[in-house]
Amino acid sequence: MKLVRKKPIPIPGSEFELEANTIILAIGQTSDVKWAEKEGLKFTKEGLLEVDPITLRTSLPDVFAGGDVVTGPRFVVDAIAQGHEAAISIDRFLRGENLEVDRKKVQSTMGFFTRKEVPRHT
Repeated sequence: MKLVRKKPIPIPGSEFELEANTIILAIGQTSDVKWAEKEGLKFTKEGLLEVDPITLRTSLPDVFAGGDVVTGPRFVVDAIAQGHEAAISIDRFLRGENLEVDRKKVQSTMGFFTRKEVPRHT
């Protein structure tokens, strides 16, 4: 299965400048999903890994995923937030707990997992 990536399209007049000390840019890389194909994981029509929007669990019950392989190119903070959510799911999975209790699907303005604030789970 070939991974299909969305390409940025410039919108005239939408440019703006931000002052920053550090910028981490990670667009242009691709994910190696051959292992996932061999394991029988399900993919979206865009060629991304299919996951539960709340738990980040894949079609295999003991495999969780996040980041570009699930959403396509996004900001590093989005991948970190997904890692946080996946860690909660993995911890609950290993403890035999319900993965969905007190959690909800993240609302998005830019894509499936982009969030304005990361919910805190204690």
